Amino acid sequence: MPTPESIKKHSQEFKGGSWRNYTFEDLGKWVHLLTKRAYHRTTMEERGKDLYDAQQYLNMMQAHLDEHKEILKDMACPVKNSGNSNTQGPN
Repeated sequence: MPTPESIKKHSQEFKGGSWRNYTFEDLGKWVHLLTKRAYHRTTMEERGKDLYDAQQYLNMMQAHLDEHKEILKDMACPVKNSGNSNTQGPN
């Protein structure tokens, strides 16, 4: 999965591709906590940094989701056998 453009400039601060080790849950917690922290900040500069960082974690989540979309696009769907061989999808 490619590194989101928005986080590439921060890549040199971390081991190559290490952002891929975060789960959806990990990334979501960061988005939540950084957004919450922005509400507690006393300056617009601090708020802006927290929201910027939250956006970067959200971009990482989007990259993970995009990868799953690609995997699922190529994955066959199970066919429910109900007498009609054209029926696919959940019950």
